[in-house]
Amino acid sequence: MIDRVKGAAHVTDQVRQLGDRLRSRQTALAQERAQLQKDFADARSLETQLGNEDNRMLALVAQRDAAFRNLDGPARAIAAQIAEIDLELSGQQTVNGGGPCGNHFAFGYCTYYVATRRCIPWFGDAWQWWGAAASYGYAEGHVPQRGAVAVWGRYGSSPDGHVAYVEAVGPSNGVPAGSFLVSEMNYDGWDRVDRRVVADNAPGLIGFIYGKA
Repeated sequence: MIDRVKGAAHVTDQVRQLGDRLRSRQTALAQERAQLQKDFADARSLETQLGNEDNRMLALVAQRDAAFRNLDGPARAIAAQIAEIDLELSGQQTVNGGGPCGNHFAFGYCTYYVATRRCIPWFGDAWQWWGAAASYGYAEGHVPQRGAVAVWGRYGSSPDGHVAYVEAVGPSNGVPAGSFLVSEMNYDGWDRVDRRVVADNAPGLIGFIYGKA
């Protein structure tokens, strides 16, 4: 009888200990759940803030683009004259006497920059320039020439293609043979102009737009 009483008491202790561990685990789970809910709420709040900031940035960019597109005739003429002076000072000339003739492309992009260096009467994204130039009677080819427009198609991280202005062709002016030097905008970042040497067989390169045939 005494053994049975001791055995029952032992079982009772085990049940009580198990109950204590279960309640402790439930408390820990409740705290963990509360922390996860707080972290989720904080993440949602941060996501909303970032979305609002992105929207404000896009609105500012759109306003700036609109301001440049709405420049009146005299302002556009002055911009064209400045670009021509830059060309003369650098000792470069546009192909077949071409030059800026108004800029109807969005400010800060590659198309906008090239249109400040060359007369670009057509419209469209960079990758569309190849067909557009031909329809306007401009000569095209696959050999780089100083003053030509280099055109890249839609590839990699550039779904709209890319265009750049050819400054020099190797071997000359420090540019190696089989390469050419371009100036461009929006390659390293929006509204940023850079220069780089490009191989004649660079990936994605469609060809070059020369002067009007």
